[in-house]
Amino acid sequence: MNRFTKTVLLTGLFAGTTDLLYAYTLQYLKTGQLSEKLLNYIAGGVLGLKTSMAGGNWAAFVGLICHYSVAMIFTILFFLVFPKIKILHFNKYLVGMLYAVFADSVMTWIVVPLSAIHSTPEFSLSRSYIYWIFFGMVFGIPIVYNAYRYYGSTGEGSHR
Repeated sequence: MNRFTKTVLLTGLFAGTTDLLYAYTLQYLKTGQLSEKLLNYIAGGVLGLKTSMAGGNWAAFVGLICHYSVAMIFTILFFLVFPKIKILHFNKYLVGMLYAVFADSVMTWIVVPLSAIHSTPEFSLSRSYIYWIFFGMVFGIPIVYNAYRYYGSTGEGSHR
């Protein structure tokens, strides 16, 4: 396996895992219990909610594959555009936070509404700020940080 593939794969798996742990933690904080159907809900994007929620373990596995596929797509996307867009070399933490906002916005406003869930997003600025801060820490920053390391960027507007 070449270095690029290995770096992207490990970064995507890490970002997907921390994002999933974050989703379970949020659900626990909201309800006081761990969600048994979170992965089934994610699978609803391709199977439809009725099918996925009644699907049991096989539907949860589909949700897990969907979740990691999305994390991997966002990881690959950043690794591919990073060397081409010099403004991304500004500051790895700020860029990571902004990339998380971008990823969340694409999922909320484009992917989920076009999926079998057909959810209509509701925007809450106060919820978004808090969510984006934590999502940036568990998803955006790890992706961007590893891209900086892979490409040897100092994060000071230059590229070695």
